[in-house]
Amino acid sequence: MTAPFLWRVGAYLVDLLFICFLAWDLHPHLPLHSGFLRLLCAFVAAHLVYEFLSMLGFASSVGKLVFHLRVLDFKSLDKPPLLARLKRCVLKELLLFFPLAYYFRDKFGRTFYDKHAQTLIIVSK
Repeated sequence: MTAPFLWRVGAYLVDLLFICFLAWDLHPHLPLHSGFLRLLCAFVAAHLVYEFLSMLGFASSVGKLVFHLRVLDFKSLDKPPLLARLKRCVLKELLLFFPLAYYFRDKFGRTFYDKHAQTLIIVSK
């Protein structure tokens, strides 16, 4: 069963909440003058590192673990190869918050980075 849209949004929001806490903690350590600019830079940096490490190590993020979602290779329905996981991460970061728009256009409910990395999100419970 492919992952329902609201579960994916929930997992994404859990990830964003986690990254916001990391960014808020990193915020005073950046040598920029504007507080908002510092927070934004910390948020983007934390998001990049978090996505890279979670896809590199687990092929899943904390939000996906909370909602029992998994990233699978579209062809083999197994854990995606390292190159596909890294490609998915890079494409997701390039588009940052836009990729969910592709969810509604794909018959399997895949986002842009899932489609091009040939991965699929399913419910693992």
